Amino acid sequence: AARDLYPSYVEALAEVTGTLVPLNRGGILDLAFDEAEADARRAQLTAAQRWLTSDEVHALEPAIGPAVGAVFHPDDGAVDNVVLMRVLRELVDASSTVTVVHDRVTGLDLETDRPLIQLASRRTMIASTVVLAAGAWTPSIEGIPRPLPIEPVRGQLYSVGSAPVRHVTYGADGYVVPRRGGHTVVGATMENVGFEIGVTADGMSALAETARRIAPSLATARILERWSGLRPVTPDLLPIIGPDPDHPSVLYACGHSRNGILLGPLTGECIAALASGELPGLDLSPFSIERFTGLAVTSI
Repeated sequence: AARDLYPSYVEALAEVTGTLVPLNRGGILDLAFDEAEADARRAQLTAAQRWLTSDEVHALEPAIGPAVGAVFHPDDGAVDNVVLMRVLRELVDASSTVTVVHDRVTGLDLETDRPLIQLASRRTMIASTVVLAAGAWTPSIEGIPRPLPIEPVRGQLYSVGSAPVRHVTYGADGYVVPRRGGHTVVGATMENVGFEIGVTADGMSALAETARRIAPSLATARILERWSGLRPVTPDLLPIIGPDPDHPSVLYACGHSRNGILLGPLTGECIAALASGELPGLDLSPFSIERFTGLAVTSI
């Protein structure tokens, strides 16, 4: 549902901002590099997927390495998240109904009739509804209704000035994403290092090997940029979306793990409905915080 919302979502953004965010719906390839891996992938095929032989893979993408086949996901793809975030900032800046407070939330007081939000500047704000959407930092807000099983997991990436493949391609414990303008993003590590950011030699080496196995020519491509980010990961890799059972004025929109950009617009629609006193268009029960009741949670 989140994936299929994207075409109309980027079109709606373009109507307001004048910028159409690049959206690649050409499909995703998920490579297999040996027969055992290929057998396992074929056994798990769904009606929405298609198996491609080695010849079919290389006819579609000649630059791909020695894969024995691939699962093709024809309806999937990628959005340019850098352009998306820039356009969203422009949208907010142009809005007369949104006020951006350049401060940091440190605490939440739910003992009053309406929630009180405490800021690092020692200011206090009063709200009718509070949306907890602080990514990996959400559990560190004092006074939230309950512990949240969200941990930061670092992902390192880099980009190169070459685009030998046209499709988003997974394989070798990573992926490559072609972008408009002739460059490719290579990602991403999964590292449990707390809130430590930055790139490492080991991380870059692992990504380079991933890129080489997927498309050998990427191994010699010029690196443009290196960076890392922190994913807000839950134990089941699913987000926490919906109201707190004891404090309905608190709405969770966090823990999106590896799918924040994908699920962001649909999460926003659901949270907007709840904040407006309406029912969301989807069943959010699988994403309730209550699924973690009784789970021991440690802070990082």
